[in-house]
Amino acid sequence: MCQWHSLKTRKPIRLDVACCPWMYERKPTGKTEVWNRIHRLRQELDEIMAAMYAVSDEFKHIFRAPWPMHLSVQKLKTGAVYLRWRKSGVKGQQPYLQLESGAGLKLLRAQPPAVQRQYFRFHQMLLELNLWHSVCFAELRRLERYADQLKAFQGLKSGIME
Repeated sequence: MCQWHSLKTRKPIRLDVACCPWMYERKPTGKTEVWNRIHRLRQELDEIMAAMYAVSDEFKHIFRAPWPMHLSVQKLKTGAVYLRWRKSGVKGQQPYLQLESGAGLKLLRAQPPAVQRQYFRFHQMLLELNLWHSVCFAELRRLERYADQLKAFQGLKSGIME
């Protein structure tokens, strides 16, 4: 049994990976709860991405350019989204970096303690948002795959049982 806490409400979320009875509940519309969960996950992923942009904007309002590194939202072709640190530089010469890496630590150590504390605060938000997005995105992809497989299975059953 895993325990997670909602970033928004800070309430515990219980994930029971062994049993998902909600997947089989039927709604009056005839759709399974799987489709409702897929819809909710898509909405939640949009909210997470908006929160990532808000954190990036907040950083840019607190710190004025030029900064040694800043927060950036990275969207991959796969649909995954990450809030990442970017080293400042000329456009095209702004590599992503890990705050825990040697380059990240070097840039961080060059900052005054008050600035370091702010970077730590933003990094904590980065870690939580990236985890939250990753968990929701993985669940969404798996449920979409399940829904596709279930549809194919129902077609197979109806084709054989006719």
